[in-house]
Amino acid sequence: MIEEMLKKIRETEETNAENKRAAEETAESIRREADANGAEIEEEASKNARAAYEGELTLAKKRAEEEYSAAVGNALREGETITSSKEKTAEKIAAELLRGIKNGDL
Repeated sequence: MIEEMLKKIRETEETNAENKRAAEETAESIRREADANGAEIEEEASKNARAAYEGELTLAKKRAEEEYSAAVGNALREGETITSSKEKTAEKIAAELLRGIKNGDL
């Protein structure tokens, strides 16, 4: 009777040991799969972040080019306005000088 109990205890311990090994193997398999899935998720997130960054960078460059073009256009128009104004002033001064020369005032 004691031998039977000891035999059952040993069998139970062996079964428990086998179950523990099987559970550890299952857990290790799950960990490996989770690690692989995590790596895939990280890689996908990295690709998405890189694509978003490049998209934003492209938009920023485009906006900068548009703003630069607008600023250059404004500067050119302002330069033309100033030049035109100065040319008109020069024409008035030249006309006054010419009148002064013709009238003998100079």
